[in-house]
Amino acid sequence: MSTIEFSIDSQLANRLQELAASAGVDVPTFVRETIESQLATIAAGQPVSVEERVAAWLTWTAGHPWIGAVAEDDREGIYAGRGE
Repeated sequence: MSTIEFSIDSQLANRLQELAASAGVDVPTFVRETIESQLATIAAGQPVSVEERVAAWLTWTAGHPWIGAVAEDDREGIYAGRGE
């Protein structure tokens, strides 16, 4: 077995610990199983099920911090205060 080392921020590390604990495994096992699952899907070239895509998306979003605000993308909000 090979070892790969890389740095992650503390928020992602905490989230990985939470996800691993909820899965009942340690962090290295959780990360390895997640990577193996994703690589198998990619290698197979098979379309993934909706459930698998949702799980992958939730895993991906778990690694990104919540900024505490929703983006304001309506026209009025974008141009507010610009004299238009």
